[in-house]
This record gives sequence, C-alpha cells and structure tokens, in this order.
Amino acid sequence: MECWGADYDGQSSPPAGAFEQVSAGLSHTCGLRTGGEVECWGADYNNSPPSGAFEQVSAGMWHACGLRAGGKVECWDIDPEIESWSPSGAFAQVSVGLGFGCEARGIETFCSSGHWCGLRFGGEVECSGNDDGQSSPLAGAFEQVSAGADHTCGVHVGGEVECWGRNDYGQSSAPSGLFKQVSAGADHTCGVHVGGEMECWGRNDYGQSSAPSGLFKQVSAGADHTCGVHVGGEMECWGGRYHRVPSPPSGVFEQVSAGLSHTCGLRTGGEVECWSADYQVPSPPSGVFEQVSAGGAHTCGLRPSGRMECWHSRYDAPPRYISGF
Repeated sequence: MECWGADYDGQSSPPAGAFEQVSAGLSHTCGLRTGGEVECWGADYNNSPPSGAFEQVSAGMWHACGLRAGGKVECWDIDPEIESWSPSGAFAQVSVGLGFGCEARGIETFCSSGHWCGLRFGGEVECSGNDDGQSSPLAGAFEQVSAGADHTCGVHVGGEVECWGRNDYGQSSAPSGLFKQVSAGADHTCGVHVGGEMECWGRNDYGQSSAPSGLFKQVSAGADHTCGVHVGGEMECWGGRYHRVPSPPSGVFEQVSAGLSHTCGLRTGGEVECWSADYQVPSPPSGVFEQVSAGGAHTCGLRPSGRMECWHSRYDAPPRYISGF
C-alpha cells in the first residue's frame, strides 16, 4: 500500500504488507488484506474494525462499512463512544455519501457526517448514518440508488425516481417520467430518462441543474457541477462554482465521474483523462481502465485485472472541512 496527501492523523501512513483493495475516508483509511481482514489507520481513536474476512470495504467521513461474503454489510464508527451498527441481510449495491462540512441554519450550526444506502437483492433500499431525512428511504423496489450530501435518490424497478432527505433547494423533488439512471450531488440531482433526455432539479445558482439538450447514456452530479456522456460518446459538462464551467476535452467517452472540483472521464479505449476549471490537475496513470470515480481531491480507477489504482487529483493539500455546499 502507498498513500499520499494530507497526513495530519496518519491517514496517509499505511502499514506494511499486502492489500487487495483500499478506501480513503476523511481522516482515516481502510484496506482489505489479501486474506480478507480489514485494517484501518489514521484517526481511528484506538477503535479497530471487526475481525474476520470481508470482500470489500468502504470508508466514509467518520465511519466505515465492509461487505462480508454472501452480501452482509457490517459498519463501525471510528469514535469508540459511538455504538457500532450493522444492517442485517444481504445487499447487491451500496452507495456511501459524504457530508460537505458545516453551515449555519438560523442560530444553529449543522455539520453533516455522511450516510450510506444499500440496495437489497430484492430491490429494497436501506440507509443509515447521520440523518437529515436522507437515511429514511421510501418503500418499494429499486434498481439503483445514489447517496448525495444530505439527500438520496433511487430509480424504482419501473423507472420512476424518488428522493428523500433535505429539500431546501428542491433536490429531493423528483420530476415525473421514467429514468434509467440517477445521480445525487451536493444540493442537486440529475437523471437520464429512458429515452436519453437529461433532466436536473435542485440548487442551480452555479448552473449545475441547467441540463442541456440532446440524448445521454450516463450522468454524474458533482458538488456544484454536472457532466454527462452523450449516446455518441461526446462529453458535456455544465455548472461550476462562480460560473466556472469545467469544459471537458473533446473525443469519445464511455463514462464520467464528477468530483468536488475536478472531473474524470473514461475514454472508449480505456484511458482516463481528468480536468478542472479551478485547479491544476495532475495527469492520471497511463494504461487501460474499466471504470473511474472522482472524489474530493483524489481519484480511483479500476484496471481490467480488477486492481484498484488511486492518485491525488490536486497539487495542493485538501482542506479538512469544506463549507458552502
């Protein structure tokens, strides 16, 4: 294992030995050993993950979740004063959301610590974590779920989209119609209709919900900007803080992932390209990838062999808290 970036709590100082998979949280990191054991480092406050073998691990803001063989999810907090919790049963998909810091609400200050949602094999959605309504899923069978900052959206088996959680910008007021994919951002949401039309709703002060015309096959909502891949493979992005639109490169893409202030796309040949309107972005590793995911200040890609490779996506160290989202 090799890590780089902020290391104020030791989150970038991994232990020795072999790992199969890694997931970086806010101030701690968790890795999956070759034998299936999970080991975490950083701000763990002397609280260790559960023993036994896992198949996958995901680190959130102040907690982490692991997927056992058979689909059982087990979660734990890094603060020993907070009781660990684990949902029962098996899951087919999980989406871990991250809070984007603190904001004032009247005379009170609210700080989000993240939540997660899992999709059961039968289509039911189950969520947990810091709850502003985003962890209270609606009934019914879903095909896909996406956890944003303080709201969550899912696509029902029939194609209808429903959202829950905070709705102060209308980010949880899903429109009618049938969708094939949905992506929840910080305070906005975008979905691709079954016919390929793009529709967004929620916060739009940076233009992140001003969906363009045309037919799309995939969308990714970031913090305050959105990117989509047209059916022909062309990339289009809109929004961006202070109206700085992160213009994508030309060419054909298969998939896009919008992060906090940068975006990465997977080209048809498997190469990954990243860009930002606000920061100088280091070049991603060369070679072929099958999928890419952009985070706050780092990016991870999946190689055809199944190997995960991550890299820092900004030359400057990321702040510990990010406000204004």
